[in-house]
Amino acid sequence: RDYRYLSSMSTTFLQHASNFVSERMNEGVIAPGDWVLEIASNDGYLLKNFLPFGIMCIGIEPAENVAEISRGLGINTISEFFSSQLAKELLDKHGYPKLIIANNVMAHVPDLIDFVKGLGILCGPMTRISIENPSLANILIDMQFDTIYHEHYSYLSATSVSNICQKEGLLLFKVEKISVHGGSNRYWLRLKDESELIDESVAITCNIENKCGLFNFKEWEKFSIRVSTILDSFRAWLQDGKNAGKRI
Repeated sequence: RDYRYLSSMSTTFLQHASNFVSERMNEGVIAPGDWVLEIASNDGYLLKNFLPFGIMCIGIEPAENVAEISRGLGINTISEFFSSQLAKELLDKHGYPKLIIANNVMAHVPDLIDFVKGLGILCGPMTRISIENPSLANILIDMQFDTIYHEHYSYLSATSVSNICQKEGLLLFKVEKISVHGGSNRYWLRLKDESELIDESVAITCNIENKCGLFNFKEWEKFSIRVSTILDSFRAWLQDGKNAGKRI
């Protein structure tokens, strides 16, 4: 109920959110009369950009202290964790949203299946879902092990996102590469519909994951050795500095 991180503290992330909203409005994906849902909306850093366009926004933010900041901006913010049950309540009250946004939240979810089930419940024929997650391939290829931390329950690849979402009738139809958090994937989902084409970015991303050894245990064994080498080297550097009378 009390959370210390505020998304608005990062000017880079604020610009990223503003650009996202501008792109969606320019595409004509959303129009006045539609409504947008953001899961883990934090302090309203993203949804506030929709307000000048007359778009109805609902944020889901379980931290009361953070949700209060969002409400102060005029954003309807629900202080609960997103679940299939909450999805049913939102659908009954507001109908299908035109856009669902879930940035950097799936890794924090202990019950990922119920979370995706909720997305499936709220996804209507015209709904699009945008999910941003740090790239798991980057952790392996670029040694970004510093992005692994205690609040995460999982680290997701495009392959796993596709597999999980298919179980709830959702289709991964596009993957965008974005620069935030050392390199992330933006996953676009919609209801399964054979009439619509799947962007080539999905196959390209999944092939890269497969070729780089993401699903090969031996590659992760090598990764572990490389991590240990980096840590040992850093520890030795600190010790050398201490022995030389330096202060860290």
